[in-house]
This record gives sequence, structure tokens and C-alpha cells, in this order.
Amino acid sequence: MAHDAETSPEDGKPMDGDPSTRTRVLFHRWRAGESEAFVSLFKLHQPWLAELIEHSLGAQLRRKVDPEDVAQEVGIRLLSYKPKAEDGALERLRALLRTMMKHVIADQHRHHFGAEMRDAGADVPLPTDSNVGFDGVRDANPSPGGAAERRHDVALARVTFWFVASDKRDLIALRWWYHVPFGELATRFGCEEASLRMRHLRATQEFAGLMARVRTALAKLAPEEFELLEAQTRPALGTDSGIDSRVLAHSRIERFAAFLDALRQVSRLIGEPLNTLPDSWPRCLLTEPPDLPKPPNPPKV
Repeated sequence: MAHDAETSPEDGKPMDGDPSTRTRVLFHRWRAGESEAFVSLFKLHQPWLAELIEHSLGAQLRRKVDPEDVAQEVGIRLLSYKPKAEDGALERLRALLRTMMKHVIADQHRHHFGAEMRDAGADVPLPTDSNVGFDGVRDANPSPGGAAERRHDVALARVTFWFVASDKRDLIALRWWYHVPFGELATRFGCEEASLRMRHLRATQEFAGLMARVRTALAKLAPEEFELLEAQTRPALGTDSGIDSRVLAHSRIERFAAFLDALRQVSRLIGEPLNTLPDSWPRCLLTEPPDLPKPPNPPKV
């Protein structure tokens, strides 16, 4: 297999077959910014992970979810994770993979069997970009050129979200994609409605300015990098699979690694940090409001 030829960054010699050593070396190369090292690291542990998933999926969920999709989702979550130095130990890394696998399976259970996601036995469809708010009013019969331009704008906006602070990003998404009323948002974000409206206006103006800078940066990318970013951000933000909406369904780990590399290139060009999107963003916003201060307990009578 390809990872048998991995070499040590210390001396350039081929690594031995010890999984602990290979895990440590590949982990530190990944932590230093080598996406290829992550791919090799994940492949090294994928057989172990696949066996763990096989034993962890229940019969009901197995009829809904492909185990390979679960494995790929775990890999995507690990790739989005900011690793600590101590995570490079084999048992520590596998404990991390096991925890992420449990979270993915739990998310799949909620998606397919949770009461909040069902209505008389049918899955509730999630919003798609048919009601996306940043592209304005569309023509009833758009021309092919207009449709292509709109697809480009959708991709541009979705790429831009990776460089927006989380509080502004969530506020914009809740208004644009889910049309949450300002009154509800004020309660959710713990502020007055007038203040929330002004906050949304400023966030939208900042987003527009940032999007213009991202547009300029995208024009400087290699064609294959731009095509990858556009392809990865084109799908509807809400999908019936429940698998992470940040990337294409059934996307391979290698593709997501290349996607993050392209985003880092945009980050360097615009001088803004890359803010990794949470799992299943923005769908998670519908069920996970931000933590707000708890109201004081009422006085005892």
C-alpha cells in the first residue's frame, strides 16, 4: 500500500511497520500543515475504524446509513479538528476517533429517528438554497448565463462564510437561509431587537466587503483550486442524508483535504484567518442556540 513507503521527516528513511511510530510521524507532519500526511494517517487507521463502526451501528440505523459514509464523516471531522501535540500517540488518536464516531452515530440517530425530525413517520425536509437570501430576486426563467453567474455567487458567499466570525456568521445564516424573525433572534442572542437589527446590518455590510475581497482572491487561484471550491460549496446546505453539509455527500477525505488547502490559500491572499465551520453548519443552528446566561432562580416564597 502507498503508506508503506512513508518516510520519516527526521532522516528521510522509510518508516518501519510499527503503527505507533507511523502514527506519531504522520500526525506531526499533518500538524505541521501537510494534508497528504493526514490522508495517510487516516488510511492507516481506517480498517480499525471500519471494524469499530460495524460493531457500533445498530440494525435500524444500518438500513439508513452506509458505514463508509460514517467513516468518511469521522475523517472530515478529524481533519477539521485542531490537533494538540499529545494527540499523536496511537491510543490517544484512536480515542479521539472513537469519540468522533460516537458523535456521528448519535447525530445520525437524531436525524433519522428523532421526534423533532419526524412528522407522521416522514423525515422533515430541511431548507435548501432555494430560499437563500444573498442572491436577490431571481428571474422566473433565468438564462443559462444568468444561472451560471448565480451558481458562482452562491459558491462565493459560501466560501466567504469560512472567514467570518462565528457570531456574525450564525446571525447572517439564520436570517438568510431560515428567515428567523428578528424578535426570535433577539431572544436567542440575548439582546434587544433594535440592537440586533443594527448588529445584523453591520454584519451584512462587513460580509459584503469580505466577499468582494474573496472574489478577488478566487481570481488568483489555480483553475483546479477554484473549481474545487465551487464544486464543494455548490450543494444545498440542507440534505436528507444528515451527513455533514460542509462538503459534497460521499466526498472523499482526500477531496476535503484539498478543499481546506484551497481555503488556506484564500486565507493567505485576503489576510483573514480561516474559521472552521461547526459540524453540520448551518443546520445545527436550528437546534443548538448559543449559550446564554441562565436567568437567576426565582426567590423562594
